[in-house]
Amino acid sequence: MYAGRHLANPGVGTLRATSVTVAATEAGATPPHAFADGEHLGPLPLRVDVVPGALHVLDDTAGHAAP
Repeated sequence: MYAGRHLANPGVGTLRATSVTVAATEAGATPPHAFADGEHLGPLPLRVDVVPGALHVLDDTAGHAAP
């Protein structure tokens, strides 16, 4: 996934959104718990919202060391 080759797989699709709800699909089943970056978030359903400007990312694509 890190190289992005999975995006060429016909079973994989991408969408853009500002809010996503992740929910279990099997009715009546105990919902699984969600994890993000190794952190426990809680049981599903889980709503995820994009907060513009909330995450700062360093880009070292030019080969320069990050300060």
